Amino acid sequence: MNNYIDAEALVAEVDLVELLRKLGHQPVGKSGGEFKYHSPVRIGDRTPSFTVNPVKQVWNDFGLPGGGNLLSFAKLYWPALNFYQQLQKIREVYDLPMQKLQFVENTPREARPRKAEKVPSFEVIAVKPLGCNPLLEAYLKERTFHIFTRVASVFFTIIKPAKG
Repeated sequence: MNNYIDAEALVAEVDLVELLRKLGHQPVGKSGGEFKYHSPVRIGDRTPSFTVNPVKQVWNDFGLPGGGNLLSFAKLYWPALNFYQQLQKIREVYDLPMQKLQFVENTPREARPRKAEKVPSFEVIAVKPLGCNPLLEAYLKERTFHIFTRVASVFFTIIKPAKG
C-alpha cells in the first residue's frame, strides 16, 4: 500500500459546507441555495461575502478575485502547506480513514515504446563536383538554374538505396 492520497476521491468524499463547519465557520445566511459566510480566508470580513454552493461544491469570495472547488479552498486556507499536506489536512479535519483515500492506479501502465531511430534509407557512394556530369548540367540549364553564375562551387551526391 502507498501513502498517496487520491485527490479526486477526497473531493468526491468531502462536503465543503461540512468542512467549513468542522473548521469552525458557520453560515450566516442562505440565498438562492447558496450558504453565505464571513470570509474564512480574509481577516476582518464584516459583511458575508463568501458563498458556497452545496450542489456544485464550489465556493466564491466576492472580496477576492474568484473562487473554486475544495482544492482551491485548501490552497487559500492553508497557504504555507504544500499540495500533499493540504490534502492530508483536509483528511484529518474531516476525519476520513486513509484506506478510503489511498491512490490506486486502475490500469497498469504499459512500457512506452522506444522512440523510433531514423535509419537512413540510402547510402552515399560518392560526392563529385557538378561540372563532371554533363547530363545533370544540361538539365539544370534547361530549368534556368544557372549554377555557374551564382555559386562558386556545387557538388552533387550519388546515392543508392541502403540494404535493409
